[in-house]
Amino acid sequence: MMKKLLCIVIALSLILSSGAVYAKNDKAKAVKGTKLEQLIKQLTNHLCKASERTNLIKELIEYKKKTKDYSSYLPAKDEDILKLTMPMIKQENIIIPVDIITKGMGAQLSYDGNANQVTIVKGGTKVVIDLGKKTISLNGKEYKTNVFKQNGNKKTVKLIKLIAELFQLEVHWDEKHGLVIVPSPETIVINDSITGTGYNQFSYVGNWSYGFQDGAYGDDNHWSKETGAYALIKFNGRKIRIYGANAPNCGIAAVSIDNGKENKVDYYAKEREDNVLIYESPTLSPGNHVLKIRVTGEKNKKATDYFVTIDRAVVVDPGTPDQTPPTPAPEPVETIYLNDNSTGTGSARFEYFGTWSYTNRNTLYMGDCHFSNSQDAYCNVLFYGKKIKLYGVKDVSNGIAAISIDGGAEVKVDTFSKDRQDSVLLYESPELSMGYHVLKVRVTGEKNASSLNYVIALDKAEILSPANTTNLALGKTAQASSQDDASRGAEKAVDGKKETCWYSQYADLQWISVDLGSAQNIARVKIYWDVAYGKSYYIQVSEDQNTWYNVFSTTTGDGNIDDITFTPVKARYVKLNLTERATQWGYAINELEVYGG
Repeated sequence: MMKKLLCIVIALSLILSSGAVYAKNDKAKAVKGTKLEQLIKQLTNHLCKASERTNLIKELIEYKKKTKDYSSYLPAKDEDILKLTMPMIKQENIIIPVDIITKGMGAQLSYDGNANQVTIVKGGTKVVIDLGKKTISLNGKEYKTNVFKQNGNKKTVKLIKLIAELFQLEVHWDEKHGLVIVPSPETIVINDSITGTGYNQFSYVGNWSYGFQDGAYGDDNHWSKETGAYALIKFNGRKIRIYGANAPNCGIAAVSIDNGKENKVDYYAKEREDNVLIYESPTLSPGNHVLKIRVTGEKNKKATDYFVTIDRAVVVDPGTPDQTPPTPAPEPVETIYLNDNSTGTGSARFEYFGTWSYTNRNTLYMGDCHFSNSQDAYCNVLFYGKKIKLYGVKDVSNGIAAISIDGGAEVKVDTFSKDRQDSVLLYESPELSMGYHVLKVRVTGEKNASSLNYVIALDKAEILSPANTTNLALGKTAQASSQDDASRGAEKAVDGKKETCWYSQYADLQWISVDLGSAQNIARVKIYWDVAYGKSYYIQVSEDQNTWYNVFSTTTGDGNIDDITFTPVKARYVKLNLTERATQWGYAINELEVYGG
């Protein structure tokens, strides 16, 4: 059979056995000048505001279009691209302009005529485009895409956009003006399809869907409307931006950094728009951080549903995460005890999804437990450590649970027993790398033949975490917003005596802070409450008392000892901001302890 017609339109090019070698186009001279240099300089300042950056990108597109600089710019329509005087590879309706690959992306390109394949390499990333089969592979694995099935006259722009995104480059385009690759030497772009529990990967918890979406980054995205479902991404950098889709059926997400205060973000829009900036963090301290996006189950009155979408993340001024292990643990380690009723969305909290009930019994840890027989109801525990043990109840009506770590393989655990056993060990994880992990316990709706029901009952968790034995706040200078009398001032919270306490006035909005004396790496705060405790509060840290970073927040304080861990951060000042009381009195803290990391 006659081979498919392959038309290679290359200006002054030579085809060699190793691929295609392209001569320079004498007419296509590099465009330089004051205006271009200024735009590039401003764009490479990635700590500038997102709105400012959007305007600069529009200016850059217009400038390159006006000056006919096609090294990193392409018109929107295929017929306009074909008119350009530049090396191209073309077969049927697939067009690959060479200059934008080699000059705009800074990648190496070769063409194998026998295999009918184009190979593009940049750094450690290799993209192979099979022109005959119309497939793309990324580092040896097939990359699912519908870019070859696109209709219309903008297939080339969409293909080049996808290639740039596979190389984690920032690329912007619109229907009218075309596409431009933006210089991005100080960012990392992370597509929503890059999943895992390591750094620069999305970890999805709860029910999320995934699929192709024309106009989205990488032509794909994730979405969920399950209340409490969330995604985590660990990164090392000074700032992070999250992109998603705005649409009529979108609701409200809660976004937080390092278990800090949540920021509500409304995804609603009258018309759908993809690859939209959803959230931009403040400038962060250099080092490791964790971003969390949570589906709140809330929406505004105009929205028709509660969906939250994730398209990509952009890390600004990235550093090199310490991944061997990710966050080295000092020796020795110690056990943190977590009650089943310590609930919330932060670290070292039980987070329940589906139908769960709560009961009291004096033979249980802290006298209580949570239980469910609702199939696929589940519970997550986000924790920082190297091992976790889960305790619960075994009884004649109990069924089989499925337990997993970090989205891995589930382990089936039968919790049936002829005689009731309270606070018994149900599961012990293997040794993990020291860092953040997620334990998931799912009600399977299964049981053995002897059991009367499918109940799964949870009592407590024990987390093996770094043992920080030196209380950095002990005897240091403490201040507070108020005190109810002279004998119960802020200094009583850092005197090392559990029988004394700081006691605030009877009002919701209060605070207490401690000066550690010098900037130190901290990763843990421990709060010993008296009878009057805080239901809602958040913790901030600072090196200079001018710029503060949120490291933890909760709205479900229970008055137990709060042992809070977070990503290590350098700070001199630690501030506990109290926003809602749990009792009619003020706030009473026996001891506020701070530990290194």
